[in-house]
Amino acid sequence: IIVISITLLSLYSFASDATVTATGAISVGDLNTNTFSCYIFIGVMSAIYLIEESSKKLVKCLFWFVLFVFFVVQINSASRRGFLILLFCIITYIHSLIFLKNKNNIIYKILTISTILIGLVIIIDNLESLMGDTVLWQRFFHNQTKGDQLRKLYQGVAFSLFSQNPVFGNGFGCVQSTIGMYSHSLYFELLACCGLLGTILILFPIMRRCIRFWKLSNNNQFEIRDRMQQRILSIWCIAMLM
Repeated sequence: IIVISITLLSLYSFASDATVTATGAISVGDLNTNTFSCYIFIGVMSAIYLIEESSKKLVKCLFWFVLFVFFVVQINSASRRGFLILLFCIITYIHSLIFLKNKNNIIYKILTISTILIGLVIIIDNLESLMGDTVLWQRFFHNQTKGDQLRKLYQGVAFSLFSQNPVFGNGFGCVQSTIGMYSHSLYFELLACCGLLGTILILFPIMRRCIRFWKLSNNNQFEIRDRMQQRILSIWCIAMLM
């Protein structure tokens, strides 16, 4: 249901009445591009999980095609964070395929690593010609938007509030009540609102699950499909914290 919903959402972003922001980024309806990017992230991780869930090659190919659609849409949305997290998820998943699922298949490992290296050389050599005109490329290397400057301001205020009460923080919504806007950062917001104590209490369960999933993925007592799914869940937790 998640993959179908977000695939439809992604396909709608190619429609003529899709939302185009002032910077040229593409979204859907009134969704902020970063919010739209978060939906794409959930779709990516769900599709990757289902690739390992299915035993049918046709279904796996369908999900890989869906991932390609998500990749294109993520570029069009021009969310820098979203794009970097997408790359992280795909690279770590491919790493798991090579060194966890097929670690005993030497030929597979050699062919896969060789193919990836050749692909990377080709992509890097043509990166600017491929992406130089995209809004995402401009946001990474050329355009410092007003939003970037405002984020620095918001996070500066959040850190100042944290400095006033570093242990317990100043309560939920303290940044919003001070400047009329939240800090646009999970970590600055937690520190300002909850202090070090609250930040640890909120983030520790996620980190604990991340470590637990990773350890289970390395447990040879489980079937390889279960181990891969545990690894995917661990990657998901890491990406959330990113």
